[in-house]
Amino acid sequence: MWARSKDWLNAPGGADIPDLNSLHADACGPGYGYDINQRLQLESKEHMRARGIRSPDEWDSVVLTFAEPVKRWARFSVEQKASFPV
Repeated sequence: MWARSKDWLNAPGGADIPDLNSLHADACGPGYGYDINQRLQLESKEHMRARGIRSPDEWDSVVLTFAEPVKRWARFSVEQKASFPV
């Protein structure tokens, strides 16, 4: 999810986020490394706390929007679209 948020930030015209220092600090706060299978792994909140960095709660909320891919609206039929509350 963090990787998806990075891609979103780097996409041309992809991100429109508030210009808040706390949000920027959260996005850049965690370090990273690789596990034994060479997969990207974010620094744990416990390690961040030990380094004196607070939990990135604000950016976590942004990142959670990338938890599930969103279905494209065009894939729904006219009948399905009509059943969605506006």
